[in-house]
Amino acid sequence: MQRLLENLVEVLADLGSATPREIADALSSKGAEVFLSQVVTALLKAERQGIVERTRGEDYDELSPITTAKWRLAKPRQEVEKAVQILTKAIPAPSDEEEIRVVASQPIFAFPVIEALKGEAGILEVREAIEKVVIDAQSLLRVMCPYYDNLFLDVLHRNMERVQKLKEIRIISERDTAATVRATRLFSNVRVRPIFEAASTGGFESKIRGVHGKVMIADDVEALVGSFNLTFSHILYNIDVGLLVRGRTVAKLVKIFDAIWALPEGH
Repeated sequence: MQRLLENLVEVLADLGSATPREIADALSSKGAEVFLSQVVTALLKAERQGIVERTRGEDYDELSPITTAKWRLAKPRQEVEKAVQILTKAIPAPSDEEEIRVVASQPIFAFPVIEALKGEAGILEVREAIEKVVIDAQSLLRVMCPYYDNLFLDVLHRNMERVQKLKEIRIISERDTAATVRATRLFSNVRVRPIFEAASTGGFESKIRGVHGKVMIADDVEALVGSFNLTFSHILYNIDVGLLVRGRTVAKLVKIFDAIWALPEGH
């Protein structure tokens, strides 16, 4: 991480500002082997320490807030280099220790409030967390969510090159919807497991089997758990909160997901 942070500082000092993909390309041109996910993780870590900051240019996309933002040094290079040295001299955490970031939606009516908290408390906005999990998945992306729409599918589409390399995207949802049809047509590696059953009593439909959990898991290393559906309405109009977790808890979430995924049809 220390070497990567030092390289980030060097690239941003040369370019002035750049997107994570531009930074990754610049590092690759210098002979460094680096993945986009590593660049994003390093940028977010550096942002929390006040080493870098981001701006919104003409190409900024609200659905891809991390990768379309322009990142730049937050302080003069000499000050930043000292900050990097201090940061990387910190005692490393044990490999099994949890790393947790609080996540919150940023609906229109609460935009200024959440924006301030993002700076003061290091909170990630929901769309940032969703994009990060998609980027960080190397082999398998697991998604459990009752409802999803084009908000989620557009994040996948904007990271098409990376998504196509995944072995599989497994989605546990409630009913088959137009989003399900679109997902399977757009991405050949998507598999969807609807879990829903309702009984009709006295003219009213009552659900007797369904899904209410909301979780996204990148392989077995990172998970986003929260109260939000992956829909525009939840992101733009609702207050929702969650946690972005790395560490031993992720393996437990994987066990829950895989056990539900393995349920026989009709259960």
